[in-house]
Amino acid sequence: MKTKWYDFGLELSLLLAVFLTPLVFAPQLNVSFELIKVPVFRSLVWIAFVFFAVKVLYDREISFPSLGRFRFLFYFIGLYFATILLSALLSPMPQLSFWGEYFRASGALTFLHYGLFFLLLIFTIQSPAQVKRFLYAALISGALVCVNGLLQFFMPGYFEFWDIDKFMGRIFSTIGHRRRKSCPNKPFFTSYSCE
Repeated sequence: MKTKWYDFGLELSLLLAVFLTPLVFAPQLNVSFELIKVPVFRSLVWIAFVFFAVKVLYDREISFPSLGRFRFLFYFIGLYFATILLSALLSPMPQLSFWGEYFRASGALTFLHYGLFFLLLIFTIQSPAQVKRFLYAALISGALVCVNGLLQFFMPGYFEFWDIDKFMGRIFSTIGHRRRKSCPNKPFFTSYSCE
């Protein structure tokens, strides 16, 4: 069966979110790693959502995945996101709760994007071949992040072209980040695994 253009666009945008988000970093900002990743992730999720909406309009149906005995998980996930929204609305600082702080941008809006990403994945992945594509995208992205971090650690001049002295000799991508020489970030791979 021929793949429709909106199905292809939906899967491609979700694959790009899985593959590109860990690879995006900007050492010039000298902030935590999430700041530049969040807009990239949100944009790709919105692009995927547009393709999903076009799919619903063209096909005039939504095929719900058969969850079987795991159906109760959707109730807990829905309760979790309802709690996030409610806590953002009832917070003493609702703007900060909704948008998140500048360095992390981990407010309710970002968590809602995580939920939308999860739902789009559930409705998109319907075959073992798709599961393999997403796993390969995550594994290749993780391998590239590791190679990047190792090259930065073992080859201090690897990112010389940035011509920023304060970045030389330390890892500044997702694999790890050191604010000060006296305060290294021990769990190098934590940020990637949490994204």
